[in-house]
Amino acid sequence: MISPHPIDLCDQLIAAPSHEDRLAVMERFKASRAHLPRQRPTMPTFDWGPRKTLTELRPRHLHMVEEYGFRRDYDRDALREYFLANWYRLFGALRKSKKLEVPSDSLRKEIMVSRLLDLIEMRRAEYAAERSGKLRTSNLVDGRKHTSAR
Repeated sequence: MISPHPIDLCDQLIAAPSHEDRLAVMERFKASRAHLPRQRPTMPTFDWGPRKTLTELRPRHLHMVEEYGFRRDYDRDALREYFLANWYRLFGALRKSKKLEVPSDSLRKEIMVSRLLDLIEMRRAEYAAERSGKLRTSNLVDGRKHTSAR
């Protein structure tokens, strides 16, 4: 027995005169799909290719730029310490295993964090410019200055 298309199933449910008939349609649909294997959703794999440099910022790093670019309070030194102290939790290991790490990896982390903080500061400046631009244009109504209590 071939399973009906979902649109056909909807048509059958609408055409069924009573609640019992609708239940029977649903039971038939369920029975027709019982022999099919359960489909699990699959997440697409992300392949950004090999790194160009050892300190290349990946999308997992760049996500932090957006997250911390929005915040009102910003202390570069505190955020630097936070990133370095929680590196494994936030970004994962630089190498496949912690055992494979070398002393120069701490320098790599420092360079990556400083580049990340520079990007965050640039993003914060962009947000500030956007907010100030929006505030200037939102005060104008029909070309005149509009004063309203917000």
